Amino acid sequence: MKSCHALGAKLLESFALDMGLATDFFTSKHNYDQQQSSVLRLLYYPSINSNEFSSNTNMRAGSHSDYGTCTFLFQKDIGGLQILLPSTLSDPGPTWLDVPVIEDGILVNVGDLFDFWTGGKFKSTQHRVVAPRTAAEAQGRFSIAYFLHPADSERLVQIPLESDTGLDAKDERSALRRFGIPADAELTAKEWLLRRLGPTYSERKAAPTQMGDVVA
Repeated sequence: MKSCHALGAKLLESFALDMGLATDFFTSKHNYDQQQSSVLRLLYYPSINSNEFSSNTNMRAGSHSDYGTCTFLFQKDIGGLQILLPSTLSDPGPTWLDVPVIEDGILVNVGDLFDFWTGGKFKSTQHRVVAPRTAAEAQGRFSIAYFLHPADSERLVQIPLESDTGLDAKDERSALRRFGIPADAELTAKEWLLRRLGPTYSERKAAPTQMGDVVA
């Protein structure tokens, strides 16, 4: 976990530089030695046969974005992960892109917390795991994910967007309502996580359990 956290620190330094902030602006809020919600998980999708899934209607993991700062995904040589292209969130409709599995590569997904924190400058990644389309994809699928979160006590005061970012601050703030949290809210990282988890578990209790109902 420490190695993953250290990698996250390097990435956060780059994000800070891009936003014209002090290099340690984000890293100082992700202190590994403080109480935090970062977690390393082993994800497993059992092997299945063509009779169990219809590629047109079923998913191994439904469309979602991650809750935290960012996620590092370590994959084996079995595909199936897709991301939603941000430029196609409006008409003519969503477009999903297959994510290639690169040997020794690490896939980085920006999470909802960082999207909220940066006022939408860095967008969280909507992703899913589709039903097998080939014999190779039907094998058992293993991956390891490190979900990076700030220290629980850190307050997520949104960073004002500068005019040279090319973003309309008012529009970006309004877009944050999709998280169900007011754009001017000032929450701690722990409060953010609990707010996001609440609706998720309510929805899962109301819906029937499906194979592959896990976080990608």
